Amino acid sequence: MAIFTTNCPHCSAQSISLTVHYATETNRRKKYLFCFCPRCFNPVTIELSSGLEIAEFKHDRNVDISQYSQTIILNIIPQPVEYCAPDYTPEPAASDYIEGEELKAQRRWRAAGFSYRIALENALKAFDPDGSGKLVGRINRLRDTGQIPSSLASFAHEVRLIGNDAAHESERPTEKDIHEISALCELVLQYLFTLPGILKERMNKAEQTEIDQ
Repeated sequence: MAIFTTNCPHCSAQSISLTVHYATETNRRKKYLFCFCPRCFNPVTIELSSGLEIAEFKHDRNVDISQYSQTIILNIIPQPVEYCAPDYTPEPAASDYIEGEELKAQRRWRAAGFSYRIALENALKAFDPDGSGKLVGRINRLRDTGQIPSSLASFAHEVRLIGNDAAHESERPTEKDIHEISALCELVLQYLFTLPGILKERMNKAEQTEIDQ
């Protein structure tokens, strides 16, 4: 069966060999490949320009169509997902969170859980740069000093605990665990950075309006 090596638009797997299950053409140049990703098992349609005969796309052997020089990708459906962190999230917490989202899409649960934990740790360091010690102590200190509410501290501890499980060989977080801490991590970042960022932006606009008047 022919393959086509490209990035999966669903799970963001890089340079993965998509399995070509069906190929058709609208004319001698434009071809359509209907493929499946072997990692996330989602369908991918590739529109391409190629001078190859349609029979070349229907080989039983593992011919990589992407390696032919006369093959040009015109479109990939669906379009690749672009992951982003909540607005105003600083680095490196933003990159850590995005990495977690990408790993979650690839169904790499353990690696995703660890990335979310690192995102939380770096977020709290940015929010409390003078703080020190373990993550559990940092969360509790921010809660006890009233910098974050108890409910947010509970969310942060949930991310921490599942992230800790992901870091140990004996524990393996489930898909449900990772989807849960993804949502919780997003809520923590929104509370710490997005809401204050929006308020600051609005205040700056209001002040500028008063100056202009």
